[in-house]
Amino acid sequence: MCDPIILAPYLMVYNEITDGSLPPHWPARITTTFHQTAGASMFDIIIRNGTIVDGQKTPRFEADVGIQGDRITAIGDLAAAEAATTLDATDSIVAPGFIDVHTHSDAALLSTPFLASKIMQGITTEFLMLDGISYAPVNNHTIRGWLHYLRSLDGLRFEQYTGWRTIEDYMALLHQHTAQNVATFAPYANVRTLALGFGERAPNDYQLVDIERIVARCMAEGTLGLSTGLDYVDQCFAGTRELVAACRGMRAHQGIYATHVRYALGTLEGVREAVEIGRRAGVGVHISHLKGMTPAEAEAIIDYIDLVAINEVNFSFDVYPYMSSSTMLNSLLPLEIWQDGILAAYGKLADPILRDRFQRRLDVTELDNISIAWVASRQNSALQGKPWPTTLPSANGAPPMPCATC
Repeated sequence: MCDPIILAPYLMVYNEITDGSLPPHWPARITTTFHQTAGASMFDIIIRNGTIVDGQKTPRFEADVGIQGDRITAIGDLAAAEAATTLDATDSIVAPGFIDVHTHSDAALLSTPFLASKIMQGITTEFLMLDGISYAPVNNHTIRGWLHYLRSLDGLRFEQYTGWRTIEDYMALLHQHTAQNVATFAPYANVRTLALGFGERAPNDYQLVDIERIVARCMAEGTLGLSTGLDYVDQCFAGTRELVAACRGMRAHQGIYATHVRYALGTLEGVREAVEIGRRAGVGVHISHLKGMTPAEAEAIIDYIDLVAINEVNFSFDVYPYMSSSTMLNSLLPLEIWQDGILAAYGKLADPILRDRFQRRLDVTELDNISIAWVASRQNSALQGKPWPTTLPSANGAPPMPCATC
């Protein structure tokens, strides 16, 4: 696909014909700004002779598109109309910009007003704060932990944090600062640590009520629902009952439970737990980056979805269009490493018991399939793009130590 042309908040032009398969849940402004009108008029921009795929599940059709300001005001035969700028879209697709429903652009959008890596793929809308981890909501007691933990995922540096607390605060920083349209979820680990602090503990009844209230406040600030990543800190310690209570906090707002499931149970069992949570809480369920590790597992998951999940809840999922996956290297560490919080975890790396457990996990992990995509430290930057290193030389020339977090 060649470079698209940005034409309006939701419109892109592509010079390659596609099948027109676009996500079904477009923002309301997309549909309300498409008027089937034509005639003599003056537009800021006219796109002529394009093939329109409008995201409405209708057949593609040939038409011109007229734009005034930041709105599409006419679609049809605009041969008699004039415009300050005319674009010839012959042999090109004209379509709404794509929605990336699972991103970790939370830090990038704060520092990069024009996110070329997404725009050049035709993506104009970002869903943020997925997998239950992000930079809001936070308080004075949790923010340092999140800046540490998310450094290798989102890249935000300590000096870039300017004091925001709520999701509303964070979104205000993006307002008129980024070319992307943005929607957020309430990240559950952030919610949980506000109510409980970091560490492995179950909430009491009062804390469950507090969790529900925090989720409800996030929904009032405009989030689409609640996200979890049950392999990640601190939500890895959350039980099913706790997650049901959290989801009830968004039921009045018709929020969606978007989850990176508990893969430690196995993908199918993780999906079953997600459906149970949605059913008991009375909310829809969306599975993030659903995957099957073998053909048999994939078939079992599809059968469960077709026969059970769609009959239990309003169910959906997304799948990334490539074979590889990515996550933080520290996700390989035993969950016990996070028992006392993020900042205490690094001091536990020398614990011989935890190191033994870590080694046992490495022994059954296909390390040959792992490559290092990015590291936060300059000291280890030479590892970027390299296959998994089983050992790293120590700085003082002592015998090599097993690589834990890079």
